[in-house]
Amino acid sequence: MKGPDVLELLQYGIGVGRIGIVILAAIVSLVLSWVVFLYVRRVGGAIHPPGDNPCHAEGIRYGYGGLAVVLAGTLVSVLAMGIYSEWRPVLLFVFGLFLIGLLDDSHPLTPGWKIILQVPLVLMTALWLPRPVWVPYGLPWVLAVTAWLTVMTNAYNILDVVDGLLPSVASLHLSAVGLLLWMQGDTHLAMVALAFAGASLGFLPSNAWRGRQILGDSGSLPLGGLAALLILYVDIPSRGGQGWALAALLMAIPVLEVAWVSVRRVRSGIPPWRGSPHHFVYWLSGRLGSIPGSVVALAVVQSVPFILVVVSVKEPVDLVWPLAVIALLVGKPWVQKWTRT
Repeated sequence: MKGPDVLELLQYGIGVGRIGIVILAAIVSLVLSWVVFLYVRRVGGAIHPPGDNPCHAEGIRYGYGGLAVVLAGTLVSVLAMGIYSEWRPVLLFVFGLFLIGLLDDSHPLTPGWKIILQVPLVLMTALWLPRPVWVPYGLPWVLAVTAWLTVMTNAYNILDVVDGLLPSVASLHLSAVGLLLWMQGDTHLAMVALAFAGASLGFLPSNAWRGRQILGDSGSLPLGGLAALLILYVDIPSRGGQGWALAALLMAIPVLEVAWVSVRRVRSGIPPWRGSPHHFVYWLSGRLGSIPGSVVALAVVQSVPFILVVVSVKEPVDLVWPLAVIALLVGKPWVQKWTRT
């Protein structure tokens, strides 16, 4: 019997299921995280803790973790959907944001320059990709999508201030969006979402509390842009009020972070785009008594819309993803404490 044609598999995808995509991406990301970490440490990629960031108040971190996530997500996406998919521009959009983030990680850019570099990429993506079925055609759509993607891409960047927070939120957000797209029959878009959800999950052990590696802009910008883009292709209006409520829950944490930070900075006389410790997760950690506890709390909040999606899918096996995320966030500090005693 003739075996599978490798070239044909690359062209049309390997036909892996939902959970298989997540697991494969998580494994690839986990391996690549170690490789990137060892390489960056060897060439001297240490990041000294900034004074206004409690996440990095102790020890040394290493950057470029976004490289592992983007490589793993892209590789598994191509393997799952094939290189002939009409949604290849989505991966180009992600890679473009990765390059902007990599430039910022290597040679820090001002907020203005980051926006200047992002807007042409976002505008090209809005013009290139197929229009979501529920969105009217025309210039207003293009302008609205450009504004939405730019704001939410940077919202995820602002959210990346505590170990474990962004990978956990991104993995749950993209998993939920991936399931919704899968249910609609948009399987190739779903594969991209699930691949990057798995890649975020695989990076989490390297980034959970007191992690050795951070995502940096090279990871936060692509994940934010992808999450904001893919939710546009979920047919929210067809679900009525429940659909809009679900979308609001999915985007609640990054939207809250932008609103919270902006208001507090303005009230303190600081421009909203300038860095400061006025983050919601820091305020929450003061109320809960610990930064790890606040990260777990926000991950639990982000798991709520995911669980609602799983209930509608009626396949409880999908609950393994939020449980894995929360278990990693809760378990790592205890393991570290146990190994030090």
